Amino acid sequence: KYIEQFMQASYKDGAFDPANEYGYVALIDEDAFNRFEDAKKQAVAEGGKILFGARLGSGKSFYVEPAVAIMPKHTAVMHKE
Repeated sequence: KYIEQFMQASYKDGAFDPANEYGYVALIDEDAFNRFEDAKKQAVAEGGKILFGARLGSGKSFYVEPAVAIMPKHTAVMHKE
């Protein structure tokens, strides 16, 4: 239940609204974006479930929602940036 409340509050408060300058993170470049995507894939492979972390927009800029994952236990991906 806590996770549902967190997700609802995040969207309600505009945390993932592109109009909110603090609502999403700009990744520096395509390599950083690819590492972000690889980490999400690794989390899923290790039994996790991604709740947030979608790419926002397209083109030359790489904007994403902050990633949130539920992990069944401590795994290798949790120890990487």
